[in-house]
Amino acid sequence: FSDVALTFLAYFAAIGIRFGVMDGVQTVNLRSMEYIQLIALYSAAELILFYMMRVYVPQRYRRIDQELFSIFLANGICLLLLVTWLYLRHISDVSRIMIVIFYGLSSGMIGLKHILVRLAMRYIRRMGFNQKHVILVGNGSLAVQYAKNVQDNPQMGFCVDGYIGEEGTHGLGTWFGRLSQVKEILEGKEADELVIALASDQ
Repeated sequence: FSDVALTFLAYFAAIGIRFGVMDGVQTVNLRSMEYIQLIALYSAAELILFYMMRVYVPQRYRRIDQELFSIFLANGICLLLLVTWLYLRHISDVSRIMIVIFYGLSSGMIGLKHILVRLAMRYIRRMGFNQKHVILVGNGSLAVQYAKNVQDNPQMGFCVDGYIGEEGTHGLGTWFGRLSQVKEILEGKEADELVIALASDQ
């Protein structure tokens, strides 16, 4: 729940910037329990939208630009809900500039955190840790291309342990046996993922 903590930090930072650095006039107590509870609801809605928009899916399966877009979009929806709530409650004393600053800070801080986590995980995976071990079934061009993509992108954290198919294919790791032996081979191997990469004639 570090994203929730960053949302609260962004909220108080926005108050400080708007009414401290920018010398704005504060007509309501934005640090009161009423507004803290409101930001708690904002954070809860934000988390729900993050889950719905797949922000928390494993990083191996999603590009960072898609993740950042989802973060800014979810925050934008929450901001719209916040402004709507203020309008329906006829609360007009909350600084709109502060709300915009809050949106920018919360989206930026959460986005930066996700970028830093990705960079750290990429470094760890390049060092050979936190990897998913893969066995390929097939040894055609599709299997070769998959193995090449894994080799060219070590930050994704996949490791091709070997393949099941015809013997003698370079670039696919260890040969475990023929396709007719696949059941017996898999019973004796431990792998995180099994990738079916059969050629049309296999």
